Amino acid sequence: MTDYIDEILTEETIDGFTWGYLAANYDNPRPIPSFHMEMWELCCSDASKVAIAAPREHAKAQSVDSRILTPNGWTTIGNLSVGDQIIGDGGAAKTVTRLHPISDMDLYRVTTADGKSTLCNLDHLWLCEIPSNVKRLQLKTLKEILENWKTDRQDKRTDKCFTEYRYRIPVIDPVQFEEKNFEVDPYTLGLWLGDGHAASGRITTADPEVLDNVAYSFAKQSGNYLYKIEGLYQDLQDLGVLDNKHVPETYLFGSVEQRLALLRGLMDSDGTISKIHGQVSFCNTNKSLVNSVVSLIRSLGGIAAVSEAEAKLYGKSCGLYWRVTVKMGTCPFFLPRKVRYWSPHKRLYSYIVGIDYEKTAPGRCLTVNGRLYVTDDYLLTHNSTAITHAFILAAVCLGVKDFVLLVSGTETQASEFLMSIKAELEHNRRLRKDFHIKSFLKETETNIIVLRQDGTKFRIQAKGSEQKVRGIKWENKRPDLIVCDDLEEDEQVMNPERREKFRRWFMNALVPCGSDTCSIRVVGTILHLDSMLNRLMSNKAWKNLFYRAHDDDFENLLWPEKFSEERLQEIQLGFIEDGNPEGYSQEYLNQPVDIKRAFFKKDYFYDFERDKDGEWIKPNLEYFAAADFAISEKEKADFTVIIVGGVDPKGVLHIVDVNRFKTEDGGLICDELIDTQKHYNPSLFTFETAQIDKAIGSFLDKEMRKQRTFLNIEKVTPTQSKTMRGRSIQAMHRSGAIRYDRKSSWFDPFEAELMMVADSGPRGRHDDQFDAFAYLGLTIDQHYEAHDQFDAFAYLGLTIDHHFIAQSDEDLEEEEYDIAFEEHHDLGRDHITGY
Repeated sequence: MTDYIDEILTEETIDGFTWGYLAANYDNPRPIPSFHMEMWELCCSDASKVAIAAPREHAKAQSVDSRILTPNGWTTIGNLSVGDQIIGDGGAAKTVTRLHPISDMDLYRVTTADGKSTLCNLDHLWLCEIPSNVKRLQLKTLKEILENWKTDRQDKRTDKCFTEYRYRIPVIDPVQFEEKNFEVDPYTLGLWLGDGHAASGRITTADPEVLDNVAYSFAKQSGNYLYKIEGLYQDLQDLGVLDNKHVPETYLFGSVEQRLALLRGLMDSDGTISKIHGQVSFCNTNKSLVNSVVSLIRSLGGIAAVSEAEAKLYGKSCGLYWRVTVKMGTCPFFLPRKVRYWSPHKRLYSYIVGIDYEKTAPGRCLTVNGRLYVTDDYLLTHNSTAITHAFILAAVCLGVKDFVLLVSGTETQASEFLMSIKAELEHNRRLRKDFHIKSFLKETETNIIVLRQDGTKFRIQAKGSEQKVRGIKWENKRPDLIVCDDLEEDEQVMNPERREKFRRWFMNALVPCGSDTCSIRVVGTILHLDSMLNRLMSNKAWKNLFYRAHDDDFENLLWPEKFSEERLQEIQLGFIEDGNPEGYSQEYLNQPVDIKRAFFKKDYFYDFERDKDGEWIKPNLEYFAAADFAISEKEKADFTVIIVGGVDPKGVLHIVDVNRFKTEDGGLICDELIDTQKHYNPSLFTFETAQIDKAIGSFLDKEMRKQRTFLNIEKVTPTQSKTMRGRSIQAMHRSGAIRYDRKSSWFDPFEAELMMVADSGPRGRHDDQFDAFAYLGLTIDQHYEAHDQFDAFAYLGLTIDHHFIAQSDEDLEEEEYDIAFEEHHDLGRDHITGY
């Protein structure tokens, strides 16, 4: 059983807190993944020190996916063509007149007061208003807004300082989709979805006047409130909603009148309005209906915020329900008793409260006749993190912690995290009310002090890596919670001196700066074998969690709802095409390789020599083959690998084939070996002694006699060290004495696995290709050494195509280091981790 920091703060508490108070600002929030619950559980435990290694973007609670709205629904910029229609300002269709080339551009995150955000460049146009200046809508580029979007002010009555945000943006106008022909008229469908019987065409209502808006005849049934709608059953069946209550997607793209009628049917049945304040809301236990109501409201130019709660009857739980708080300029009701208390929200705006540079990435600009267009699901998208956002907010709001130190790689990044927390404390009305938030006693970009109604306070301070933290105090007490998010950066971890400097700061300044009861929580991605986070993973004083986006071959996806196999493969391909295959492993698999001491240098994966048409200029070759066996089809099992290489008269090795497969059938392995022998006729076929006996035993002898094809088998007994086993092939690779068929389908996964080999050994879960490659190198080395034709050419350099390729001083120095390192494990470094 887990012991917690406080009985109040548990993973279930944070889960409920997130859905109840934060998810209302998310756009189409996804279910919280199980590994977020695991992270929260460990963070809430009484462990004083916790470190979590998570893949890039996997600690985020919501993704940002830019989309473009068209008259037929949503699409992406990549799918647009000149002449296409998209929804523009005024809610009407606009024509795409130009698609600009895709290019790298600086992207800025623009955040509004209600926690929504999007990415755009400095030339992006915003329709906005400046209440303190000219109270009219203006078109402004983000660059213009950036010049004066906020200013520090002082309240003359209280002398308190505050930040005034100057620009506010309106919600979109109702989107003008074309009128559709529907099986069931929208109002009737909405009414039935709210108050209808799921398996029939009957409706239960205490307001019979709503039936006047139904486009069917109806008849009173037994009881006071039951009505049968004639002919509705068959239409609902044809629509596919019987026993499956939901809004068919086409209804979300009907005309304004059709969408409003559908919304009114839903609101007349399951909507409510306060007689005192006129606050409008929709409640339902069907999450699909809730999402559809949100989409309808937003497409009609309204604001919708969603919260979750537990339904109870006589004190007993009846499950979850969702509440949508509604603000609109058009009445969402037909029912007179509800219309009576409704008043329109005349002006719906959101202030811009954040503009921050985020990244340089590929983007595309487009031009339409009207200049403005609708993106990101009618609204901008909120983006928060599971630990830095939700965990901190829950800890301070519940009174478990009152002095939080929030640390990130730079002060700017830390302040961005802090500002997203501040936005919730300042603008989330329900959170402010339920947790008695009164005011800010101090509010800067790096420091906030919050006063509660009862006079108690809490403070959150933001710091960047290696900033001064020693002796930090507030009201004579030190921080009782330190949260670190992405402390390390690529440039810093690649420098040994900077790594050591950072380690001293972390261990000697940051960790001790907390109080005696301080909880330290570190989350990030492992950027280097010798990074601080990677060290914490094996430090017994720290509790830790380690996550990968997936296992090898994209098995066991960590978060399939957000990162599907297809999406991850696209991300991986992007790294490969960018010439950085190891980057994907680092960012998404938490398997970094020390590039300086990588076992195989990426720059030395030379392609075959080809003619002007790209065809291989094939020399005379003497072939050799090697295999690494695995008899299993289990998901986590290794592969059987057969690798073939040919040596030309100059001594250059050409890797012509890598055959990788899983099987439990020893006979199939024998067939593949014999097929390889028939096709290439290798001089030697190398296997590990124990493997061949265990894997295929007498099968191979029988099959060779049966097919009258015989392999010249060379059995090897491997050394204990995989890296020592691979020294021959490594030397050949580094000297430029190996060529690879880079156009072959086997090359990319082969290169990716080899790039995961460090001097301490292979870092991927599978090392079968490396093992087979190493056996091939040993065989060729020994064969030519025996024939006195291969006089250690890999270590001396050789002439290839009349170009002398010799090892650099760095390579020679590195080899001397590697050999010494392999032979002496008592030099103070762990022979597995390398530090």
